[in-house]
Amino acid sequence: MAPSIAPRRLRPALRAVTATAAAALVLSACTGGSGAAGAGDTSGNQLLTIPREDLATFTRNFNPLSPQAAPMTIQAVYEPLAVHSMADAKDTPWLATKWEQAKDGKSLTFTLRDGVKWSDGKPLTADDVVYTFELQKKVLGGFDYLDKVTAVDAHAVKFSFNKAFSTAFYEISGHYILPKHIWSKVKDPAKFTNPNPVGTGPYTKIEKFQSQSYELRKNPDYWQPAKQQIAGIQMLAFSGNDSANIAFTNGEVDWTQSFIPDIEKSFVAKDRKHNHYWFPATGAMINWQLNTTKAPFNDPAVRKALRMAVDRDQIT
Repeated sequence: MAPSIAPRRLRPALRAVTATAAAALVLSACTGGSGAAGAGDTSGNQLLTIPREDLATFTRNFNPLSPQAAPMTIQAVYEPLAVHSMADAKDTPWLATKWEQAKDGKSLTFTLRDGVKWSDGKPLTADDVVYTFELQKKVLGGFDYLDKVTAVDAHAVKFSFNKAFSTAFYEISGHYILPKHIWSKVKDPAKFTNPNPVGTGPYTKIEKFQSQSYELRKNPDYWQPAKQQIAGIQMLAFSGNDSANIAFTNGEVDWTQSFIPDIEKSFVAKDRKHNHYWFPATGAMINWQLNTTKAPFNDPAVRKALRMAVDRDQIT
């Protein structure tokens, strides 16, 4: 599979407005958008406009437990304990500052970052993390290896496993965290649309929500205010790739991952100084997951043979 293309448009007066504002979001200079400043403004009052060519309409649903959750629910509103980069295989502390796995591989303890607040001003605590994973297992299942999650103290959480599980860190650390004081009052978490979300992310305030557009504005209590270098994000819905590309080449969109045919001619050639695209150095991650309850993968000798057959130097 070919890597995705991430074209972007860079206006001369806005070249300084580049930042990483959320764990999974790439930000570039902005062309404007509803409520944004003019092209000559570099004050950080711009909106980053992003299209979704796979959604003709939006539903006001910011429930990360729902398969119908609106775009940017997890990327901008909620955050994980740590961020793993496929590009360099590095783990960056996020809501947690450090972690330690037991020598027997049966537990993992995270220490939470001090001073993190939810967007309603209440502090992030270990109880929020415990509740998040209890809710996840109740509503969506999964985490079969997880025996229990306990709050060691207000800023430390211990995950205990029913067996040694050396790779649990990547699944647990990358999971979004929810506020217990909000979700514990919800009668049916699976069906809750969460129209006005409370999160720890950089852009949590929902404004001007319509069926084909909405804005996410700054979280006033974000723990990394220096990284909120734009006023917010504007999402636009399109009925398909063609209409999204027309909007992009017309300057109505700032950044996209949609497929653009003959990108050099249809996009770059129109303004070589400011129109750019980037192919990520890494493609999609391929997971090899074996059902060890069924033959032949329930045989350790078979699994060992498969492991030995993989040339790790060649594929990494």
